[in-house]
Amino acid sequence: TAIAIASLVRKGKLKLDDPVTKHVPELEGGPLSGTTLESLATHTSGLPGMFLHKQIKDPLNPFKDLTERQFLDAANALETLEPKPSFSLRNYSNIGPPRLGIVVSRTSGLSYADFVLREVVHPLNLTSTYFEVPEVAATKFLAGHNAELQETPHWDFKVFAPAGALLAS
Repeated sequence: TAIAIASLVRKGKLKLDDPVTKHVPELEGGPLSGTTLESLATHTSGLPGMFLHKQIKDPLNPFKDLTERQFLDAANALETLEPKPSFSLRNYSNIGPPRLGIVVSRTSGLSYADFVLREVVHPLNLTSTYFEVPEVAATKFLAGHNAELQETPHWDFKVFAPAGALLAS
């Protein structure tokens, strides 16, 4: 996701110090109003690790039914954030990248997945890299497992794709 943002910065379509609300105005007035693209990309925005517990209906495929609107509404309901001066595992957040993915999509005019495939994956000739594994390639990928060591299906990330949906073999 940071590479996608860097690509758009290099093309002059974004600036790292842009507030996220410049590109996602639905977040204006919420706790992310002053958050910059750079602080989201470097995990220094103070976002919590996860906040979507009420929206998750299927723990074996948690993001399958999550819409962009539900994600943005949940983001606006966050408590005040505590920005961090530098990255540490203590403040790692998987909810910043989806916001950046929305910025990538809205700025590029492509879906996040299409932009990353076009600008990153295909130029590097990564022929076994996917956002959604095609049936013909499914045998190349191992099944995931949850904390109880139960096999889980590959997740349908949708709006959460920027936080870990890219699969490679």
